[in-house]
Amino acid sequence: MARCLGHVVHNQTIVGYFEYDGYCDRAETVIYPTENIDIRSGRLATCTCNMPATKVQLWSEYGGGFWWPSEACLACQAITGERYSLEFDNDGHPLGPEFETEWARLCNQ
Repeated sequence: MARCLGHVVHNQTIVGYFEYDGYCDRAETVIYPTENIDIRSGRLATCTCNMPATKVQLWSEYGGGFWWPSEACLACQAITGERYSLEFDNDGHPLGPEFETEWARLCNQ
């Protein structure tokens, strides 16, 4: 499974969901309001409001789950900061194991 679900975390809360592309090791830019997203979408979003970016943490269930710091425009629902996860090695979920998806838990067994 090279495409999977990700969480956008801000102020210790999941504020949205994104698609993680495991082939390229990057987050796609669209932030969705629910986890019911089309994992094959590959859609792109950009910030059009020119407001300052919000610091977020991006968590991917890929490979058992990991996260990295980034930025997003929550008004435009777009990831605007670091999309590539290769430079970071933060295993688990930034909010704790109870927030990991079932898929991530199965990968960690």
